[in-house]
Amino acid sequence: MNFKAGAPQLALSLLLLLLPVTMWCLPTGVHATETRLVLTQGYALTGIDGLQPSGLARCQGSLVFVSDKHDDRIFQVVLAQADAQQQTVPVTQFRTLKTIPAPPLSEFSVWQQSKRTLVEFIGLAGGYDWEGITCDAQGNAYLVSEYYFAVLKVSPDGHGQWITPSLYAQGVAAGAFQRDNAYLEGIALWDEDIWLAVEREPRGLIQVSAAHTARFRVQAGPVLSEQELPWDYTGLSVWQNQLYVLERNHHRVCAAQPVAQVAADVMSPCYSFAHLPAQWGFESGPYGTAEGLVVEDHALWIITDNNGKARLNPPPSQTAADLPDTRPVLLQLAWP
Repeated sequence: MNFKAGAPQLALSLLLLLLPVTMWCLPTGVHATETRLVLTQGYALTGIDGLQPSGLARCQGSLVFVSDKHDDRIFQVVLAQADAQQQTVPVTQFRTLKTIPAPPLSEFSVWQQSKRTLVEFIGLAGGYDWEGITCDAQGNAYLVSEYYFAVLKVSPDGHGQWITPSLYAQGVAAGAFQRDNAYLEGIALWDEDIWLAVEREPRGLIQVSAAHTARFRVQAGPVLSEQELPWDYTGLSVWQNQLYVLERNHHRVCAAQPVAQVAADVMSPCYSFAHLPAQWGFESGPYGTAEGLVVEDHALWIITDNNGKARLNPPPSQTAADLPDTRPVLLQLAWP
């Protein structure tokens, strides 16, 4: 990756890819090419209270993630200390963000900016609102800020630099960022570019390159009933030179198709985790809980942000009597 500081001079290629209407309108049940993933193990995250995981990545051998309300650190899952019998795994601090330069200016209106400032003031989100993480071979971490619509590169020693300007104006011009608090989510490095997920209404992908000119592709989504959840993207992951997207509200992982195939309406293979036992589900909320994705040779890892909601049916050994189990969970899934 050759992304450097100096965001105002960075040449961008922003390619917003929204699936064709015929794919958006597929039933919310089994996808035409959808198969079931196999649950290998699930773990409740322990060791740190108040976690709201966002994103998931493999960095220097560890599974790492960011948390909505923790602006100054990256966390890691200590799999070597996982307890399969108790179905728990500890979380510790992976990296401290020692320095973060002044963020790039956002093109939010005064009213939008004041609303987000109020949300931050009452403690519903951190100042940067990290919503995704990925890493390169050198151990640099890349964090996407939903607050500033930009990407921060964090060196192994904890020093950050913004490597994109705010993407707000370009995204709005392309038809994205229409729903409050449904902006940027996942991030991945693929083919020397940075890929970002646009969450929902409409959902999409943004491709950020250091060399190409800007181009966009946007298509409208389906008309939904009051009972239907919006089609969305949260996590991104690359495996064997293929980009995978996490569809939180439809409980599945799908392979993203190249632009030419998307335009030709080629079906994407998808892998469902909607059938998992109830003990790994949470109390009903407006949206799903799967927030981060790592795809590897022998496993798919999914981390949840349940926003304090309790698990539906946790094992008795996992929680004290009469106390709800509100810990996020990490799922280890096997390819079918």
